[in-house]
Amino acid sequence: MLETMMKPGGYRVEYFHRPDVTVTDRLAFYVRGELENGAAYSMHARLHMLAGFQVIMTELGLRRLVAVYLDIAQCDQVVRPAYDQMKSDLLAGVFCQLFVFRVADLAPCPAVLD
Repeated sequence: MLETMMKPGGYRVEYFHRPDVTVTDRLAFYVRGELENGAAYSMHARLHMLAGFQVIMTELGLRRLVAVYLDIAQCDQVVRPAYDQMKSDLLAGVFCQLFVFRVADLAPCPAVLD
């Protein structure tokens, strides 16, 4: 995932096969970050991903995680492919619960909610 965090406009979707988890217990994780000018990778995305995995492992149960969606998108970037795939997967029943470390990541521009 670090490679994705290094590319402006990068995105990645990872699925985990969990046949033992009931549909209502399936959990997805969404992370959004921006690549600051001159930065090697998106620090916000990295921090939110690490902290989010910690919460998932200790509180929610890692075995429930069926998908991780990551977008590296600037505020003015309308297209967020991982976000769009996440919405499609939710409608298709791939997961029933979504975890985001920061609710502002779901907004078109996180600065709007800060």
